[in-house]
Amino acid sequence: MNPNTPSRTRRPAGINKNPPDARTPRAVRFSESEWQQVRTAASKRGISFGSFVREAAMTLASGQSENAYAPLSPGIERLIKQTFRYTFVLASIKRDELVRDQRDQDIDNAIDLARIAQDELLSSH
Repeated sequence: MNPNTPSRTRRPAGINKNPPDARTPRAVRFSESEWQQVRTAASKRGISFGSFVREAAMTLASGQSENAYAPLSPGIERLIKQTFRYTFVLASIKRDELVRDQRDQDIDNAIDLARIAQDELLSSH
């Protein structure tokens, strides 16, 4: 993800890129400060104001989390990649030690526990 390029979010399931029927303009009122927040948020995502408001409304209307399509910031993405690299190196070193000490069952147990933790984490969303 390039920090100088606006990141696009995925479309919520309820929004058709090419809707079967024509869209009709609707009136929605915002204060100046609210509208500025909308403009800033849409600009950060690289989309029009109307698309931003439509996607936000459709996301909430469909019952999806309002952050379901939020992109990761470049800093968070770098942190995740670095954490993975460091964890991989440390896990590889530890695995080599366990293999050398003929503790294959400990490796299998660690893998099983990691899979359980992963499943719990992923199912909580």
